[in-house]
Amino acid sequence: MHALVTGATSGIGHALVLALAARGIHVLGVGRSAGRAAVLRAELAALGAGHLVNHGDLADAAFLSSISAQAQDFSAGSLNLLVHSAGHHEPGTVEATTAQQFDAAIATNLRAPFLLTAALLPALRLARGMIVLLNSSIVNHPRAGIAAYAASKAGLRSFADCLRTEVNEHGVRVLSIFPGRTATPMQRERYEAEGIEYRPERLLQPEDLVEAILHAFTSRAEVTELALRPMSKS
Repeated sequence: MHALVTGATSGIGHALVLALAARGIHVLGVGRSAGRAAVLRAELAALGAGHLVNHGDLADAAFLSSISAQAQDFSAGSLNLLVHSAGHHEPGTVEATTAQQFDAAIATNLRAPFLLTAALLPALRLARGMIVLLNSSIVNHPRAGIAAYAASKAGLRSFADCLRTEVNEHGVRVLSIFPGRTATPMQRERYEAEGIEYRPERLLQPEDLVEAILHAFTSRAEVTELALRPMSKS
C-alpha cells in the first residue's frame, strides 16, 4: 500500500507518517523544512525501506507538479491514501491582511490540495483509495483576526463535499476532519503571538488525529466528516 502525506515534517502529518510506516505502508512525505525533512528520513529509515521524503513549498506550482509526478512513480500509479495536512496560518484582521498574505493562505490551504488531488485522482481511483483533508474547527466557529485562514478552510470544506460527489461512484472515499486546537509547533506559535500560556496537555494531541484517520482508513464504511476537540479542562 502507498500513501502521500503533506505537512509530513511537523505536527499531525509527522505523527501520521510514522504511524503509517510502522504499519508497513510505503509513505511519500512532503514538508516545507529541509532540516525537519532530514530528520524524518532518518526516522523512516529506522522503520524500513520503501519510504521517500521531499521538501518544498506546495504554494509553488513547479514543486506541486513535481510532487504529483513523483507520487505516481512512487506508487506505480496506484495510490491508497492521500492526506492533506500542510497548512498556512498568518493571523490578521481583514483590514490589515495584505493581498500577498491572503494569496498565501489560499495557495497552501486550498489551491494545493485541489490541484494535487486532481492530478492524483487516476491513481486513487485505481486503488479505490481515500482522501483526507485536515481542516479546522474554525469553519464552524469563526472569530476575529483570522479571516484569510478561515476563508481558505471554508473553501476546503466545499471542495471536499463536491469532490465526494464526483469520486464515490469510483470507490474513492473523502474525509474532512475538523480538529480543535492541537498541540503542534504551529499552535505553539499562535499561542505565543496571542500572549496566551501554551499548555499542550490541555489540547488535542497529534496522536488523537492519527487514531481517527487510521480508524476511518481501515473501516469499510465511508466516514465523511469528523469533528474533534480536547476534553481536558485541568
